[in-house]
Amino acid sequence: MSSAEVSSPASSRRRMPRFRATTTVLFLALAGWLVMTAVLIYRTPDDGERTTAELATKFEAALRANSVDQAKRLIAAPPDDDEAVSSLLAAARCDGPSTRVHGVDRDPRSGYLALTDRAGGSCGRIPVARHEQRSFIDPWAEPVHGKS
Repeated sequence: MSSAEVSSPASSRRRMPRFRATTTVLFLALAGWLVMTAVLIYRTPDDGERTTAELATKFEAALRANSVDQAKRLIAAPPDDDEAVSSLLAAARCDGPSTRVHGVDRDPRSGYLALTDRAGGSCGRIPVARHEQRSFIDPWAEPVHGKS
């Protein structure tokens, strides 16, 4: 027997634990990635809000922060173009940073967000649409109404 044949079984025995360790590490990494992805999907908030009042609160926060991303999450069928959402925020900010937003329900299927100035006077409104028990801003149904 040559020395190559004798050392062959020993070297394959040494490789087997490394292969198992590598396979185990890769399997654990894949399982961890799957769990992390599932948790992130689960924790991602639904678009819109449950009630018109909650929608008004979130839209007012987006308005104050001038956050296109926050506002997009609240809009029914948001456009891909951030400029349209920025324009909506500018139009809704009828009294500058002190604009207040209140939710008004007409009936269980419709409502609007009332925009008021610092004195409490009406300065606009934005229609609200409901879909699958969630409330969304629907500024594309009718434009933001200004002071009348």
